[in-house]
Amino acid sequence: MHGFCLSALAFALTGALTCELRAQGGPLTQEQFKKITQLYQEARSQYQQKEYGKSNETYQQVLVLLPAAKDGALDKNRARIHYDMGCNFTLLGKKNEALESLGRAVGHGFWDHEYLVKDTTLEDLRKEKEFHSLVDKAKKYIAEIPLGMTDLLTGK
Repeated sequence: MHGFCLSALAFALTGALTCELRAQGGPLTQEQFKKITQLYQEARSQYQQKEYGKSNETYQQVLVLLPAAKDGALDKNRARIHYDMGCNFTLLGKKNEALESLGRAVGHGFWDHEYLVKDTTLEDLRKEKEFHSLVDKAKKYIAEIPLGMTDLLTGK
């Protein structure tokens, strides 16, 4: 199992999902929240079973159901999901799709450039020029984090 793709995110997304979803798109119904959580957990399970393509299909369903962030605000849930999808695409050998997903993750607020470089799941991407551009973009964004924003990895 690969470090960031599930261990930290699994707890972070499941634990923080309620507050973040309500803040982003207004209150969700119990049914909507349950469906999103169920699909996210299904995608995680598919990843653990090395069903990376199915996992990404399920993540796509989650993305459709997630309320959009208000007024162009950062969207940590989408950042996490796109990061996981990038990991899945990498494990499937789909470098272009992996880089696109990671680019969306960075665009939504995944700025831990050090982890991008360390994550063993992304090993096959490290030789790609586009990967280094993403790392540079994440470095640039980390300097622009507004005060009071929660760090994606530590929750602080």
